[in-house]
Amino acid sequence: MGLIAALMCAALPFLMGTVFLPEIESEGFFTAEETSVIRDLCRAMSLKHGYSFELELDYISPDGKAQAALTSADPRFYEVVDASNIEVSKTLFIKLYRLYRQTECQVNRYSYKDPRNFKRYSALYLESIKTVAIGMEDALCKKDVFLRADFQARKAAIDREEALACFLTEEEGEFFNSADREILDATLHAIDYEHGYDSEIQLAYIFAFSHSETITPPREKEFHKVVSKVDPVKLLSFYEKLFKLVKITEKKTREYHEQKKWVLYTYLSKKLTPSLTTYFALFEKSVLLAQPKAKGELAERQGRVMAWLNLEYRFRQRIVETFEF
Repeated sequence: MGLIAALMCAALPFLMGTVFLPEIESEGFFTAEETSVIRDLCRAMSLKHGYSFELELDYISPDGKAQAALTSADPRFYEVVDASNIEVSKTLFIKLYRLYRQTECQVNRYSYKDPRNFKRYSALYLESIKTVAIGMEDALCKKDVFLRADFQARKAAIDREEALACFLTEEEGEFFNSADREILDATLHAIDYEHGYDSEIQLAYIFAFSHSETITPPREKEFHKVVSKVDPVKLLSFYEKLFKLVKITEKKTREYHEQKKWVLYTYLSKKLTPSLTTYFALFEKSVLLAQPKAKGELAERQGRVMAWLNLEYRFRQRIVETFEF
């Protein structure tokens, strides 16, 4: 017992010095050569580089000293790039841009569930990494003007990959964010529908009351009016989310049928699906009335949802198969 107590006393200072550390110097995402450039950048611009356990990502942020706001046009970006190996700085920029998109995804999750931390993380992590990424790109393109076209193509590819990854990991329990709910509440009110979330089957849903199952012309007219007033970008984003819900509902309904879970199958197919189908068809019609040229955009967003769905359920199936002996 005395030996155990002695060991615990010896280990306690070490544990107290490590367990409660909120951040550590990051390693793994960047190579040693890239990290060296980051350190030069941070030293020159009063920044710090580390790893955030909150976001589970590397970060670059202000070091806390009083300083002027960082801008992407700061000449120190060029000075650091000019003194570095150009090939290392090029690969570093691509990683910084990916980190910016990953940080944006993680931070935006807080926009509806924790507005206070959303503002804090935006200022602490997102704004800094965005500015650094843009500053690095501009400095590299000043050094070699032909890099711009290559960077644009690679950034576009990262945008697509990270948008899909962000979409893939979205928590369905918080399916509709605050911006979605504004559109959802206004449009449902126009036709006297409601929405909710079933925690047992982990599914958001839309339903009609017995008196509002049939949408009358006046209600449909009011619905179109509400949709026409929504910001076009938000409207398309909500359409994508709504199409995702339709496909998740269809998938779950098929699964319950295959598993012979008849109570849940009937619940989805008879109670929830009809109202969702009606609402989605009316919403799509209203979007095209408000934006006649958006048909191609809607098809593109449907394709992205189907890509997500295929990846999501293929991944789940692999996990199941892994544990079958």
